[in-house]
Amino acid sequence: MERRLLSDFGSDIKMPYLITPKLLAFAKSYFQFRKRNAP
Repeated sequence: MERRLLSDFGSDIKMPYLITPKLLAFAKSYFQFRKRNAP
């Protein structure tokens, strides 16, 4: 799951003009996911 999220994020990073509310919402949920699964 995490690998798929990272690949989706990377595809957005390649196109900086796609910094959209969708990307911001993804980043927010991704960091919440990371924090929840931190060791």
